[in-house]
Amino acid sequence: MASSQSSVHEESEKECFCGLKCKVKTSWTENNPERRFYSFPNYKTVGKSSCKYFDWYEPKMTDRERNIIVGFMRKTTKLENEIKYLRGKEK
Repeated sequence: MASSQSSVHEESEKECFCGLKCKVKTSWTENNPERRFYSFPNYKTVGKSSCKYFDWYEPKMTDRERNIIVGFMRKTTKLENEIKYLRGKEK
C-alpha cells in the first residue's frame, strides 16, 4: 500500500497551526492501518499553503492488532483480485 493512503471522516474541534479546524482522517498504510489522525484541512489542496500540522487521534495499535488488520487487508485484496480474474474468464 502507498504511504499516503487515507480517507477523511470528519472535522474536529482541534485546530492546526493556522487556526483552522483539523480534519480527522484514517490511515490505510500497512504500518498504521485504520489508525485515525488529525490533519491540516487544506493538505494537498492546490493553491493553498500548508502548515503541515499532524497529530495522532488515538493511541498506536499493538503489534497483534496491526498484524490482524494487515492480514485481513491482504486477504481482501487477494480475494478481490481472484474475483476480477474469474469475471474476466467468464467473458
